[in-house]
Amino acid sequence: MGGVVKYSVALACLASSLAYGQSLSISFMGFELGTQQALVMEEVRRRFTVVPLSSDPNGFFLADAPMPNGRFVGALGFKDGKLNYIERTWGLFGSTTDSIKVVDTLSAALESAAKNSGSKQAIQNVSRQRTPQVEWTTTSWAYPKGWTVTMTVQNNLPDPTDRTIEIKEGVLGEKVSR
Repeated sequence: MGGVVKYSVALACLASSLAYGQSLSISFMGFELGTQQALVMEEVRRRFTVVPLSSDPNGFFLADAPMPNGRFVGALGFKDGKLNYIERTWGLFGSTTDSIKVVDTLSAALESAAKNSGSKQAIQNVSRQRTPQVEWTTTSWAYPKGWTVTMTVQNNLPDPTDRTIEIKEGVLGEKVSR
């Protein structure tokens, strides 16, 4: 699954900023940067299925139900025992999804990040990764104060009609050196 790759891409593309006091909701549950990890994880475990990132012991995906039937709705990352990264999944769309729905979702995510960051100006970046079976194209928009939006298109190469698009919004409190 490209989730770890997408999480890393999102972190790499974010602007650095000490942003405690900023918050983002995932499935109607509010999270604020700088909150103690123990407190966050206690509440998260009551509401979500928590899936640790294999590449980062301080990162977790949040699913709306136990796996394999659940779907990822967000991610959290911690640094020095405090919440340092919040990511909300706006949508995951398949090949048959109406393109207007995808554009509307992307527009809403961009509008949210612009509002939260206090700026409509963003730095856009496009990256592409490819294996023999799958290609990922990620377009990201980095806003001030650590806000970002990413849209990742996954093409399954044996069948070019089999593709998914995932749109996420996130905020990073302090740049993490990787």
